[in-house]
Amino acid sequence: MLIEDYSLGNALYMSVITISTVGFGEIRPLSPLGRLFTSGFVIVNLGITAIFVSTLTQHLKEGGVVFQLRHYLMNKEISELSNHVIVCGAGRYGREIIDQLEDSEEQIILIEKDQAHIDQLAERHPRLLYILADATNDGALLQAGILKAKSLIVTLGDDSDNAFTVLSARQLCTTRDNSIPPLNIIARVYKPTSRAKLKRVGADHVIQPEQIGSFYMATLVRKPSAVEFFTSLASGERAEVGFEEISYERLPLSMQGKSLLGMDLRRKTGVSVIAMRYPDGHYEVNPDPTSELVEGTSLIALGDAEQLRKLTSLIG
Repeated sequence: MLIEDYSLGNALYMSVITISTVGFGEIRPLSPLGRLFTSGFVIVNLGITAIFVSTLTQHLKEGGVVFQLRHYLMNKEISELSNHVIVCGAGRYGREIIDQLEDSEEQIILIEKDQAHIDQLAERHPRLLYILADATNDGALLQAGILKAKSLIVTLGDDSDNAFTVLSARQLCTTRDNSIPPLNIIARVYKPTSRAKLKRVGADHVIQPEQIGSFYMATLVRKPSAVEFFTSLASGERAEVGFEEISYERLPLSMQGKSLLGMDLRRKTGVSVIAMRYPDGHYEVNPDPTSELVEGTSLIALGDAEQLRKLTSLIG
C-alpha cells in the first residue's frame, strides 16, 4: 500500500497469492522497490510457514492430538471390558505376570505410575491397555473397572502400598453387582510378617516369590523330574498337555449337583479330573467318582489341547 499505492483490498489480494505461490499475475507491474519488497516478503513468509508446519507436526507426533485420541480410545475400550484382570505395578514381577497373562490371551489392564515401565511393556505388547496412575488411588481402580474385573494382582514395591490397594479394592467391591462372581485378589508380599495383614484386609492369595523359589529349588534336589514336568505344564512349554480349572458356577445347570460319575467328563471329553477343591479350601486328590459337586466346588482337569477344547465347548 505504501510502496505501490495499492488499495487495501488489492494489497491483501497480492499478499495472499504471493504467500500461497499460486502463480497469478500482478495486478499491475511492480516498481523495482516493489519487487525488492515482494522478494523479502516471500522469503520471510516461507520461513514462518516452515516453522509453523514443523511445530505443528512435532506437536502431533509428541503427544498432542494423537496422544489425546489414543488415550480416549483406550479409556473407551477399558470402560467396555468385563471379566478382565487388573495388574497393579509394572516392576520386575509385574512385567513377568503380564507376559504370562498375554500368552494366555487374558484381557489385562495395567495400573502403573511410572511411564518408563509402561513404555518398556508397550514395546513387547503394543495393544496393552494401561492407566498412568497410582494404584493406591480409588479413582484408578474404578477407572480400571474393578467392579467388573475377575481378578486383581497387586505387585507394588512396598507391603504397605500392597495392603492399602487390597483394602481399597475390597471396600470398593462392596458395591459390586451380586450377579458378578467375587473379585479374586492376589497380592505379593515382601516380608513374611506382612502375610497375615494382607489376608486380613482382603487378599485371597498372598504370594512371596522368594519363598516359592527356594521351595522349588529344594524340591528339584529330591524330585527333579516331577518338578520339571509340572513346571513345564504351568509355563505352557508342553503345549500338548495342560490344566483347566472349572468352578461350580461355570458348569451348565444340567451338571450342577451331579457326581463326577454323573458328569462323565472322561467319556465326553477325554480329560481326567485330578483334584477337587471344596468350599472350605481343602483339596481331594484323585477324587472318588461318586464325589458330588456342591456350590463353591472347583474341579482341576488334565488333558491335551483337543481334550481341553472339548471340555470348554461342553461347559460353554
